[in-house]
Amino acid sequence: MAHQVLAALPHGTWTSYGDLAAFLGSGAQAVGNHLADTPGVANAYRVLTSQGKVSDGFRWTSPDDEGDVRARLTAAGIRFTVNGAADPAQRVNADDLALLLTGAGDTEADGEDAAQRTAQGQGGETRADRFFRQLAADDSPETVAAVRSLLHRWEEGGGWVGHGTGQVTTSAFLMLGEAGAPGRGIWPLTLYPGSGWRHGGGGVPAPRRARTLHRPRAPRRTPATPQ
Repeated sequence: MAHQVLAALPHGTWTSYGDLAAFLGSGAQAVGNHLADTPGVANAYRVLTSQGKVSDGFRWTSPDDEGDVRARLTAAGIRFTVNGAADPAQRVNADDLALLLTGAGDTEADGEDAAQRTAQGQGGETRADRFFRQLAADDSPETVAAVRSLLHRWEEGGGWVGHGTGQVTTSAFLMLGEAGAPGRGIWPLTLYPGSGWRHGGGGVPAPRRARTLHRPRAPRRTPATPQ
């Protein structure tokens, strides 16, 4: 199943060890070990850490696959922010990995302009509309209003907000830098609609039914476990 879904990744997208593990009902470490020990898995190099970085333990498993992995990712249409993280708008989460196998996934081509990155064709609903629809379906009007206020204040302060391609769970990521160009910006924070116990950027468990807040961390100097 892991091999099938990775082979189905559209050009210009990536996923994380944690996303793939959640889709498989496994653990990130087990997924990382399997990919590291199994030659010939299509698009294995497009599985990154949750921060959008190449794992410190990554290695090619086949003599036919060699060279700089970031160059290969760039050739596959992956863009990078100025802090070296893969573009969060191109991330495929666990829910949408499942849709890839049904042919219902969002396979928007890379190279889209800022307007295309925000708009979503179905029924004229934008990605921002979809994010708030998903948020409203799972939480209180007060929380939705607070999130709207947060995003508005972020934009007032000179930042901008982009949205992921996910159909089942659409993220909102706060960006610094050139508007509409994640590859030239900094990605400090991502919000996900949905519920459950997940860790915020400070390592403190978020309350049940609170939104997931994820902040990419700086690269570590010591080898890190795939996430």
